Amino acid sequence: MLRPDPSVASRALALVFAAHNVEEYAHFREDRAHLRRRLPPGGILEQWYEPDTIAAALLLLTGLAGGLLSLPSKDPDPVTDGVAVIGSTALAFNALTHLARAAAERRYNGGLITAPLMFATAVALRRGVDRRTSLAPRTRRILTAAGVVAVPALIVGAL
Repeated sequence: MLRPDPSVASRALALVFAAHNVEEYAHFREDRAHLRRRLPPGGILEQWYEPDTIAAALLLLTGLAGGLLSLPSKDPDPVTDGVAVIGSTALAFNALTHLARAAAERRYNGGLITAPLMFATAVALRRGVDRRTSLAPRTRRILTAAGVVAVPALIVGAL
């Protein structure tokens, strides 16, 4: 069974997330047209969903995730392990939302191609951290919940 070093898995996840965001932006115009048909006119989401805003948000999120995911080292550390738990959960959740959206809409969405790889890499990072961390199970559950909550909060905050 594959047992990746969390420091390697975290950097791999940062690279996959960058590729994922490139895919999202490359498909942005088609996704934007689809969402505009589904959203009420003049709503705040429509205003946020402009090319410059999305490009800046994706760059900000990619930089933030890349910086944070570069922290985990080969040696166990509660702080960087906590960051890895939150980051891996957030990106696994993001990947699942792309898969769920594709299933619900029965269509491709920007990020769908890289979503399975992002999910698998996030799970590998989480498993590596879980094997070596000194974080208590309750703390890991709290950090996991924070990772799920972080996805919409970070996206809205970046916009």
